[in-house]
Amino acid sequence: MLVTREIFEEFRGLLNLEAPGQKLLSITLIGLPDLEQNIALDPPLQQRIALKFTLQSLQEIAVTEYIKHRLHIVGCERDVFSPGAYKKIYQFSKGIPRLINTICDNSLLESFLVKKETIDEDVVDSVGGDLGLKK
Repeated sequence: MLVTREIFEEFRGLLNLEAPGQKLLSITLIGLPDLEQNIALDPPLQQRIALKFTLQSLQEIAVTEYIKHRLHIVGCERDVFSPGAYKKIYQFSKGIPRLINTICDNSLLESFLVKKETIDEDVVDSVGGDLGLKK
């Protein structure tokens, strides 16, 4: 949605709001890689960026720990994914958190529908196929 110079000029204008001795507003933009290209439409705004961070793909062990952490946060007290399922999730997602979340969400739903208590690599393989991630 942020693809016109006029929108970024508005952001720059908001950033100019000041009280004596202090800025009144800070803006945090979070988005996909094309956001950086879109911000480049307004070089003065691009020059005002104080901090930039790009989320990298997770390594295989980090994918497993990420999934376990997310399950723990929601109160899951057991490992619902088999070791093979973790490996398949990593293969399909290439460590990209958004894809990890989608694969896990769909795997949880599919396992629920077929009344499976443990998500194995067959379930993840099916989900990967449904999502068009198989090559």
